[in-house]
Amino acid sequence: MLSAQDLLLVAQRPKSAGADSGRAETPEGGRPRPQNPLRKMSIRGSRYSTGSRSRGGGWVVAQFLLMAVVLVLGAFPPVWPDWVRIAGFPLILSGIGFAIWAGRTLGSALTPYPLPSEEATLVERGPYGIVRHPIYVAGLLVFLGYGLLSSVPATAAVALLAALWHFKSSVEERHLMERFPGYADYVRRVRRGI
Repeated sequence: MLSAQDLLLVAQRPKSAGADSGRAETPEGGRPRPQNPLRKMSIRGSRYSTGSRSRGGGWVVAQFLLMAVVLVLGAFPPVWPDWVRIAGFPLILSGIGFAIWAGRTLGSALTPYPLPSEEATLVERGPYGIVRHPIYVAGLLVFLGYGLLSSVPATAAVALLAALWHFKSSVEERHLMERFPGYADYVRRVRRGI
């Protein structure tokens, strides 16, 4: 447990005194300064640090904001004719089914971030043998189905979500190319999907 004197010493330490060095410093009193316990949570400069920003958290925030926009726009007219609206049900159901299949196939490596998790392996079976980004395809099916059921503006906003997922998947693919030597061959064999 840190004493009040230790906390005061940490607060008064100048930033130029080796804040990133990883070594405990010894102040004038001879007692080593405590290390920042939060520093141990991530590897500075590592792509696999625990901070969401370093893993692509901006993409995740943007996608959830656009999802919310699509859902909200569902309340605004005009609506599609009934013969178009009915197509929304099978799209939603097939999207949910495809998402569940893809999520179960990916297992514990599933992450919303474009940077793969540390325990991730290259998955080429199941829906990943059909398209490289089945969860994005599934999401588009669900949101397109919702748009058709609810309103024209919601359906139009799905195009923005598709564009975002396209660019996010490009970032994801760069990370996967770096991480997995067999990914280039996988790219040649399996279409992107989005």
